[in-house]
Amino acid sequence: MRSLYQKARWSICVFFVGASIASYGQDRMQKDKKWFIVLPLRFTQLQDQTTMLSGVKVGRTINDRFQASLSIYHSFYLTNFRAPANLDGFDKQPRLFINGVGTELAYYFLKGPRFASSLELLLGWGFLKYDLKDRNFTSRQVNYVAVEPVLNTEYRLNTTTLIGLGIGYRPIFSNRSIAYSSTVSTGELPIQKAFPNGVNVVVTLKGLL
Repeated sequence: MRSLYQKARWSICVFFVGASIASYGQDRMQKDKKWFIVLPLRFTQLQDQTTMLSGVKVGRTINDRFQASLSIYHSFYLTNFRAPANLDGFDKQPRLFINGVGTELAYYFLKGPRFASSLELLLGWGFLKYDLKDRNFTSRQVNYVAVEPVLNTEYRLNTTTLIGLGIGYRPIFSNRSIAYSSTVSTGELPIQKAFPNGVNVVVTLKGLL
């Protein structure tokens, strides 16, 4: 009976030592992985329409609280996810095309084993124009400065993969209109600045490298 008790005690000790080593190894693996890559989707309101931007960003962990990255965003490749112009006389509507590049800084104010919350700020440059391969349509490119704060929450799926959901806002400062010309009509499309234009919901897939 005593021998059985000793074996059970040793088994429990071995289990806890093994679990501690595994936990330490997992934490050490997470700390060793400084670089990361993120595939973000930004569902945003622009020109009084819902559109979507896809992109990629590559970054590095600075310390336990801060991360920095370089990012590029562009209009999603499916036409239906681009905001239409709603012009009279067109069978197919010109669609809003957006590109942007910038630097993102994230501050993690809450970190747990599975969940983490952060405040993120995108600073960069981009342009928008309308695009249509029909009726000799062309539009002027309008540049903009991107200043986009985002409140984001991440959920850790495993040691190297996280998914995230955030909400942010992009102030629209430009006073210029987007001029266009075609065989149907010529004119200008004003840039809509009234809320909720500029609101965006961000969905991310993040991998630690």
